[in-house]
Amino acid sequence: MIGLLLLFFIGQKFYILAEDRGMNKWLYAFLGIAVYYLGTFIAGFFIGVYLELFGSGVDNMNTLVIGLITMPFGLLAVWGLYFLLDRKWKKEIVNDHDEIEKIGTHIFKD
Repeated sequence: MIGLLLLFFIGQKFYILAEDRGMNKWLYAFLGIAVYYLGTFIAGFFIGVYLELFGSGVDNMNTLVIGLITMPFGLLAVWGLYFLLDRKWKKEIVNDHDEIEKIGTHIFKD
C-alpha cells in the first residue's frame, strides 16, 4: 500500500511539472514512475550481483529487505530526472513579447 502511495506521489509531481510547462502531462507522469522502477531494478541487479560474488547470496535475503535497500536508488533516479527536466524547461521559457514591433526600433531612436 505504501508503494502505491509512493507511485501516486511520483506521478503527481511529474504531472504538475509537465502541466506547468505545457508538456504532455500523462506521458511525464508515467515516465516518472517508469524511471523509479528502472532505478530500483538497476540497483537490485547490482546488489544481487554483489551478494552472489562476495556475500551469502540472494536466496538467503528477504525480498522486503532488498526492496527497502533499492528504494532510495529509485527515488534518487526520480529526483535526478525531475531536476533535469525542470532545469531544461526553465531554460526553454518562451517570452510572450511581440518581437515584430521591435524590428527597426534601434534605427529610429531619438
